[in-house]
Amino acid sequence: MPCCLRIKSRIVNMVYDGSVIIGSSGFVGSRLVKHLVDRGAKNLCALDIAPPRVVVPGVRYESVDVRSPIPVEFGCGASLIYNLAATHRTPGHPPDEYFETNIAGAINVVALAKSCDVKTIVFTSSISVYGPCEDEVSETSQLTPVSSYGRSKRLAEQIHTQWLADAPDRRLVTVRPGVIFGPGEGGNYTALARSLSRGYFFYPGRRTTVKSGGYVDELLRTMDFALSRPERYCLYNFVYPDQSTIQEIVNTFGRVMGRRYTPMMLPWPLLRAAAAALQATGALGLRTVIHPDRVMKLVQSTRIAPGWLLTNGYEFSTNLKTALENWRDETGGRFD
Repeated sequence: MPCCLRIKSRIVNMVYDGSVIIGSSGFVGSRLVKHLVDRGAKNLCALDIAPPRVVVPGVRYESVDVRSPIPVEFGCGASLIYNLAATHRTPGHPPDEYFETNIAGAINVVALAKSCDVKTIVFTSSISVYGPCEDEVSETSQLTPVSSYGRSKRLAEQIHTQWLADAPDRRLVTVRPGVIFGPGEGGNYTALARSLSRGYFFYPGRRTTVKSGGYVDELLRTMDFALSRPERYCLYNFVYPDQSTIQEIVNTFGRVMGRRYTPMMLPWPLLRAAAAALQATGALGLRTVIHPDRVMKLVQSTRIAPGWLLTNGYEFSTNLKTALENWRDETGGRFD
């Protein structure tokens, strides 16, 4: 049997019963709960401070704030913990909130794993640990986070790797996702689809900004793949190997939506002036819905390579176009 078929077979047949999903009400967490149930997993415990978006029959849902110790009863008998909980929208929160949730959360998750003798953790970090990347980076590249979110995620990674190092029978999967999109996202890609359909999207500063990312269901398949590996520690980037510029993303949306989009470009000097004006209003204590850091992110690339996945023979089931088609079909073209 070819190697790639052996890998796929192993993924399909491996199901972790007794999993705990922390951060289960978020975009990825909600999708993960359904993914695990669809694959036949039993005795799932879904923990989040927010109520579930959709209640999946047979899943135990509990309200938990990861900033505080997690009751041991929720981890008893578990074989695997998924730690997806995070304060992540950036900018959007005071700096201390990223550290309070992401670091305290990591400490409390590994404490739960220790108390309940859970041997395996899957932790979702972020490509923000690399900082903006005009040059391509991979898992071996230097980490230079510039945001509070990125710094807090880097520290959270270290907390998880220390947990791994403390006992030889533990396993850790750390995934650094790029921009994740798909049903239930309600973020950047949803906003892009809506602005394109309404005709008010423009290219911010340039058309060549690279934004690395991938489809939510593909992300979940890579987690299955990493768990099927023999290594105690798997660290990998999750993005599509074909890096897409903003213009390529817009053109692909157009093909999927059956329309041709030709947005105008807003010159970078104008964007820079807007960012400076917003910075000045912020210094005066005036509130604005547009944050200067968000303006800067529009022209900063995240050029990430999924080196570990490709080196270890992972085969992507989707690409940007087929993922957008899947999303369109599942949501009736709404991209919500």
